[in-house]
Amino acid sequence: MKKVIEECQKQGIKVLYAYVESGSQIEGFLSSQGFEKAGYFRNRFGKGQDANIFSLDL
Repeated sequence: MKKVIEECQKQGIKVLYAYVESGSQIEGFLSSQGFEKAGYFRNRFGKGQDANIFSLDL
């Protein structure tokens, strides 16, 4: 993840966004990397499964 962040900064990207299945273990990983929960998509994956949106200001 550090390499991705460094490359984005080099390219002038100001914010990274990620959306993951609600309740996924990836949420913990994103949080540990400095991402914050920014919102959600209702029924993003179908069958009532929502997604949480995370963002990281660079």
